[in-house]
Amino acid sequence: MENERFKLTAIGVNHGPVPALGYVVEAGGKRLAFAGDQNGDNPAFAAAIKDADVLVMDHAIPEMPDRTSGQLHARPSEIGMLAAKANVRLLVLSHNMARSLGPLQENLALIKQHYSGPIKVAEDLMCVE
Repeated sequence: MENERFKLTAIGVNHGPVPALGYVVEAGGKRLAFAGDQNGDNPAFAAAIKDADVLVMDHAIPEMPDRTSGQLHARPSEIGMLAAKANVRLLVLSHNMARSLGPLQENLALIKQHYSGPIKVAEDLMCVE
């Protein structure tokens, strides 16, 4: 979808057997990527978010999730690899769950092994510049 104010691109992403979409919004000279629920293994999404100003990525599981969760969501190391490969300027972790927030410092360390840019942990009504 596109008009004079913004462009919205939807990309199908892998979330196990559940259909899901990631989005890229371009407006005001900025590119914002929203991963949606996904396991992070779609190369088309990685290409679409290349050089995004912000990537909002679901941080729903720890590095060693149960089998089902691991098929649905990206692990922290995979989040870091995706953000680094896409060269995003800011990574915002959303869809935080108790199972990913409990080991938050360990998860951040795993992400930072691959991604050297700034990371924010999303909170309700948080604004990002």
